[in-house]
Amino acid sequence: MKKAILIVSSGTSVLEALNETTNKLEKRLMDTYPDYKVCQAFSVQPIVNKMQAMYPGTYFNVQEMLEKLLEERVEELAVLPFYMIKGTENERLREVIKEYEDKFAKVVIAKPLFHIKEDYIKVLDAVLDAADMNEGEALMLVGHGTKHHDNTEYQNLEYTAYTQGRRNIFVATLEGYQKTNLLMRKLQLTGCENVRLMPLLLVIGKHAKVDIAGDGDSWKTKLIEAGYQVEVQMTGLGELDSIQDIFVEHLKEVFGA
Repeated sequence: MKKAILIVSSGTSVLEALNETTNKLEKRLMDTYPDYKVCQAFSVQPIVNKMQAMYPGTYFNVQEMLEKLLEERVEELAVLPFYMIKGTENERLREVIKEYEDKFAKVVIAKPLFHIKEDYIKVLDAVLDAADMNEGEALMLVGHGTKHHDNTEYQNLEYTAYTQGRRNIFVATLEGYQKTNLLMRKLQLTGCENVRLMPLLLVIGKHAKVDIAGDGDSWKTKLIEAGYQVEVQMTGLGELDSIQDIFVEHLKEVFGA
């Protein structure tokens, strides 16, 4: 019986970022599950179009990859969403998978990064290990965000930091969640003059480089204009082994191992 693991991400056209994130995870899963075909698909069609134009026959959207797996007579399929939250993209993915469920003998879908309380703690630990913060420095994490109700996952991460006594860690999003003026007020109350700005994104792409750390209307600019000394750390969470560990654990859960 042929079995496969399908990693689904939003995708990126930046090859370096791709190699450091989903390609790295793909190789890891190949080594861990040698009896499985391990592959990946992108869920954002404009990125798929761009990659297919540059590298024909190499990158696919979810439907295209599912069709390929069926052609290869794969019977058991495990889907690993390389997403932060159970938001809109995750729901769309589940809708697509549901259309194909009866074409496979078995289909299981793992959870995204944030699922249970322990995930927030693990993510926070991973971020702090990567951030290498200086004493007296505040940490501003900025994610993409969504208008979906699961946008509260970002608030939960900040609350987790707060309950662990870390009152100098804040979480913002480009869409939804907290208003900028409220976050700035909370930051001001810490008395910190230095801020480490870090994307709360799996992959470093346009949003990180322009909306978070750019020289225009970005979070970096807002913080500088507010009088803070800003240190930008461009680390994608998906690059970190400790973050990939969480995704692997979520995959093991649906495997029952």
